[in-house]
Amino acid sequence: MLQPEQTIKYTFSALRYSKIDRQFQPCQKYDQYKNLSMHILIISRSYPPDIQVAARRWGLLVPELIHLGARCTIITSGEKSERDRIGEHNETIVVLPIGNQYTLNTSQPFLKTSGHFNLHSLIHSLKPTLMDRTTLIWERGFRNRKRDLISYAKTSDVIISSFPPAGPFLLGWRLSRLAKKPWVADLRDSFESKQRKLNFPARILSTFLQKICLKSAHSRITIGQNLASFLNRVYNISFNAIYNGWTDKDKLITEHITQSSCIKYIYYAGTIYANQIKSWQILIKSLTMIPNIFLQVRLLNDYSGKFMHFVQKEGLEHRVFLLRSTEHLTIQKELSGATAALVLGNLFPKNPWDSGTITGKLFQLLASGKPGIVIADPKSELAKITSKVPNWHCVHTTQDCINAIYHILQDTVSIIPPQGIQNFHVKLQAKKLFNILRDTTMNYKDGNR
Repeated sequence: MLQPEQTIKYTFSALRYSKIDRQFQPCQKYDQYKNLSMHILIISRSYPPDIQVAARRWGLLVPELIHLGARCTIITSGEKSERDRIGEHNETIVVLPIGNQYTLNTSQPFLKTSGHFNLHSLIHSLKPTLMDRTTLIWERGFRNRKRDLISYAKTSDVIISSFPPAGPFLLGWRLSRLAKKPWVADLRDSFESKQRKLNFPARILSTFLQKICLKSAHSRITIGQNLASFLNRVYNISFNAIYNGWTDKDKLITEHITQSSCIKYIYYAGTIYANQIKSWQILIKSLTMIPNIFLQVRLLNDYSGKFMHFVQKEGLEHRVFLLRSTEHLTIQKELSGATAALVLGNLFPKNPWDSGTITGKLFQLLASGKPGIVIADPKSELAKITSKVPNWHCVHTTQDCINAIYHILQDTVSIIPPQGIQNFHVKLQAKKLFNILRDTTMNYKDGNR
């Protein structure tokens, strides 16, 4: 019989040595890691209790990752008065006091120019999408807490950072190099949408830098399968789809319905983007043809600047209630009393990225059990997902929208259990992500032996 030292010499890669009983047992590759707790460092601009949709992604995934045995640390932005804290799921939340950046136009240059040709104006003209105004803000935050951030990175097993904006995304890339840890790039939005405003040399430079950055990542994830396939083709590297998903808490309880009055309204909560204007026009036009139904909008931001213009043009000011953003509980109550929920997509996508973008609140609304209307390109992933859910209607013309509203008004069932979206439950998405992170960590350790 071989002695332990000889066994290690000849079969180290395929056998595991137990210090307890001094016996050697066959195991699969990486089995020595499977019982170890994984420490995940996540870098994202927003995190709960922030009400931004971007905060929902990690706000849902982190508790499930912890339930699967991971330890999570989140680096996020906040006001100067905020301090590091322990979250309700025992996650560590590290706050960089760099302020609320949602008022920033991240497409603006990080260098001011005088309008005359000089070095600054040349740099501005070639400014890639990986250098928006948050780049320097997060750099300043990093310098203020450099020792702490590097310490968190060194004690982690894997680092994830999200784009947009560029600031937290590049900080993850930087910390992975400083701490010598694997890095996972999370793309919630496209480089493409920001590149359209660049001149040709800037687009070439930007694409070149993106490829270098993304290829240096040890794994890459994005918010949908269509996007993952598109990015695979563009950069010739693999991407995995991790949907934002839904939880059991998103289901509306029938007893809590507040529809005590006869007022019927379509409900929208979130941001209005410029690429949604055509969709809004269809809805507003449809409302002019259907009396006695209102539109209630909980507005976070209006990046289009045209929403109220269309409302006033059609003379619907008395039927559109425009309200400020509020807490999640209030939104849930207002949604429970609504006749239908509303989701808007890009009606005329110019590229595969546009047709694959999925709004962060989609699954929350689908799981609520309320009827709903999606105005989007019928070939988009948004349309494909909602087509599987009963009492949800994906439309792309005014007449289709009118028919959908009438159908919902005639339906006597106000809430139905979520159907057709079981595979998008956050538990399954978190499990998929956990396996990706575990494999990434194992591959990195194996490659650095």
